[in-house]
Amino acid sequence: MRRYLLAMIAAALLPANAFPQSQLAIDKFDRKSINQAAKEVGFSTLLEGTVGDPELSVFVLVSQPHIQDWRVFPAAVDRTAEGAGRYRWRAVCNLGELDGAGKGDNFQLRAIALDPRLLSSGLPERLPPATAKSSTIVLKRVK
Repeated sequence: MRRYLLAMIAAALLPANAFPQSQLAIDKFDRKSINQAAKEVGFSTLLEGTVGDPELSVFVLVSQPHIQDWRVFPAAVDRTAEGAGRYRWRAVCNLGELDGAGKGDNFQLRAIALDPRLLSSGLPERLPPATAKSSTIVLKRVK
């Protein structure tokens, strides 16, 4: 299962060609606009964004630089549109470990959206080319 998860994460880091970036975006963390918020956070942060289809399953991938691994956090997607074809999603993500491991590290975060039917029989070995991916953001853990 870990092999499938790593293959899925690796594929998510490849450039997104099938969906325009506006289909899936990260636009807030800790309830502030990404452009206005300080890029320094604590152990846990609330990430928010929009997705074009509320039926998609959204996940946030977080790099773990101190152990050179990735963690996957599921997001909750609102069913009510906040605009034409824009549905808000939210995910609580942990950066590093609670005991302090990861403090001072820069973490890369990226959202992906998958058709839930792909997940019904477990994680796919490879992400389909039509997987929506957000831009990558970098946050520094300071607490």
